[in-house]
Amino acid sequence: MKKTVKFISAILAVLMILSSVFVLTASADDDAYKAELIAKGFPEDYAVKLTALHKRHPKWNFEPLNVTQMSREMNKSNAYTWEYVLYMETDDSPKRSLVYNSDTYKKWRHPAQEQYDSGWWRASIEAVSYFLDPRNFLTEEQIFQFYDLKWNDSMTLSAVEAVVKGTFMENKKLDDKYSDTTYAQYFYDIGKELGANPVYLASRVRAEQGSAGTSPLINGNVGDKLWYYYSNKVTGKDEAGHIINAPTSGYTQEQLLSYNGYYNYFNIGSAGTGYFNIYKNGIDEAKKGTESKKSEWGGDASWNKHWKSLYGGAYSATNRYINDYQNVPYLQKFNVDPRSSRNFWGQYMQSITGAQGMATQSYNSFKTNDMLGLSYDFLIPVYEGMPADPCPHPDTLPTPTDYARMTDCCVDSNSFANDRFSAAGWTGSNFAIKRLGYSIDGGATVWSGVSKVDFANADDESAIKARAGVNAVRFRASIKDKAFTIGDHTVMIMAEVNDGKNSVIKVLGSAVKVTVTSNNSAQAFVTNSYVDRENDSAEGRELCFFTDESETVWYVKGWFGVNYDAEEVGYSIDGKDTVYDKSVTFKRDTGLDPHVNGGIGYRFECNIDTSNLKAGEHTLVINVLVDHDDTVLNALGNRVITVSKTVSPETGDDTDESVTEDISETGTVTEPDDTETAPAETETGAETETDKVTEIKGDVNDDGEVDNKDVVALFRYVSSAVSSSDYVSALDYNDDGNVDNKDVVALFRALSTIL
Repeated sequence: MKKTVKFISAILAVLMILSSVFVLTASADDDAYKAELIAKGFPEDYAVKLTALHKRHPKWNFEPLNVTQMSREMNKSNAYTWEYVLYMETDDSPKRSLVYNSDTYKKWRHPAQEQYDSGWWRASIEAVSYFLDPRNFLTEEQIFQFYDLKWNDSMTLSAVEAVVKGTFMENKKLDDKYSDTTYAQYFYDIGKELGANPVYLASRVRAEQGSAGTSPLINGNVGDKLWYYYSNKVTGKDEAGHIINAPTSGYTQEQLLSYNGYYNYFNIGSAGTGYFNIYKNGIDEAKKGTESKKSEWGGDASWNKHWKSLYGGAYSATNRYINDYQNVPYLQKFNVDPRSSRNFWGQYMQSITGAQGMATQSYNSFKTNDMLGLSYDFLIPVYEGMPADPCPHPDTLPTPTDYARMTDCCVDSNSFANDRFSAAGWTGSNFAIKRLGYSIDGGATVWSGVSKVDFANADDESAIKARAGVNAVRFRASIKDKAFTIGDHTVMIMAEVNDGKNSVIKVLGSAVKVTVTSNNSAQAFVTNSYVDRENDSAEGRELCFFTDESETVWYVKGWFGVNYDAEEVGYSIDGKDTVYDKSVTFKRDTGLDPHVNGGIGYRFECNIDTSNLKAGEHTLVINVLVDHDDTVLNALGNRVITVSKTVSPETGDDTDESVTEDISETGTVTEPDDTETAPAETETGAETETDKVTEIKGDVNDDGEVDNKDVVALFRYVSSAVSSSDYVSALDYNDDGNVDNKDVVALFRALSTIL
């Protein structure tokens, strides 16, 4: 007995170890798959839920649709951020997202309680937020909102039959030459022909027509309905509670009865004010039919047969939606793929639950037919700026509140000159405006450059507030931004308001198109400059001097104006690299008039250490780096420093090391000789620089060019203290009869001007 117990215990121990190993391995696999999803572009909260789905269905493939990033890459006028897309699906066009007419969905309605003639209600921002947020639908069933609607060879007829089961289409056959073909079979056949998923096509018709299929749009008696509405002057609601709004004149009985005998299963074009127009517009679409099939259909393109309506509707849905980057149910409700030609306005459905219903139909069909184990592709939108947590269901929230929106706005004037955009106008919100800013081409909001200003007068204030509400303000914009490159841009005036829920949001204001040309993008230039003449001291000497008797710190003070913002100010001595450090201070002076051509005025001070400079004259340049293509400008022109020293520094050299290095016989680099003896003749007998006879004025090294190498050569010539008998007139660059340091400076300054 004891042996048996020990054996069982051993078996259990092994099983526990194997179980632990399995758990660890599965956990590692999950972590690896999650990391793979994040690398694709999914945020972590997406990746966690998709990893759980992957464990159940390893053949399912998930791909992110990076909506915001793609919109920027395509240079859309506004980046499709979460905030912008939510605005476009709500306040930009209130009819874009609607709620079904039932008290079940009361908490989904906008607080303004706007009901349209169709009987549907304007949706609240809370309801739209919930259905727009993909994170709420990363479940086994609702993932099919993101299911690719293109044809897939894995589709089966039985999957289509599962969709039509329990509806007016179940086991029913069509008409005319397809009188022996069932609805399910026809969906399958035309789906394969058009490249569309037949389950989607069947689900679409079921969603549009319901299970009973009693709409006049598919019964062929729309003409009878229209004549009844018209002849009885039905302007209220019919027996089903539909708002009719029939016209009182303009039609004959013959005209309206001619609408009989046409069908529109997909409800293509069935929209309008009241059901008279909804039915009429839907059949007008059916009368036009499918033009590309006119010849094949015996010269009549209209949808005057059931099968023609199914084909024509599927053809339209495929070409207008699936082939225009609306190839998942979510994108047919929220058309946000930037590649689509009809973003936002070209949406197949207004109902905010439309995509959810299509997902349920597809899932149930695949589950019934044991098809969930197949390989499916899912394209899932991702937005920048999404809330930290998934948006809550509207049923879990208090009564919807109104949300901040612009009530009206106007840009009275706008212009673009040089690098600055200017505008003036007014705007209003249903909540108080805290501050104003701008956004260029959908980029991040900049809370500067736009300010509130006074109304012109009492009449001006009264007129504007009558249009835009009591919170209306006038604004003036003066915007300088690097985003104003050459080309077309869109400027949005932005407002920050409190939306009544103690959360501050940004709301789109007025869009202005700006075209920047090369003339507008002026080259950077110094508008004027000056070295202050007098010190604050009694001596009143020019502020361009050494600060103490040791003559190691040289001080200069002045101002300059430029046509772009200054980023840094520095100095360069004798053509060396510009030094940008704390030895130079500068600040903008709004009271300074830069005189010539306007510009932005700055004051500066320099305290330059000259301890490493040799005695003699040196050229100082004050440079400014401006906010325009990293342009460096000479802000003050060249100034000459005279360093008076009895002994030159033992270390350091103010010449260009790349030119003045000497190579010894051993190949080592040595510093130039600073002694006052003449350079010795080389072992090869080659003449030294002092022996050269220069034919080109300034060409000291006799290489046929006048450049910085000649400055160095002339400096070494002067430093060698040759006798007057060795004087070469071509080296006397300033023509004063002497070859000395003044010629070095003159040659350097001449080259600086040329370069």
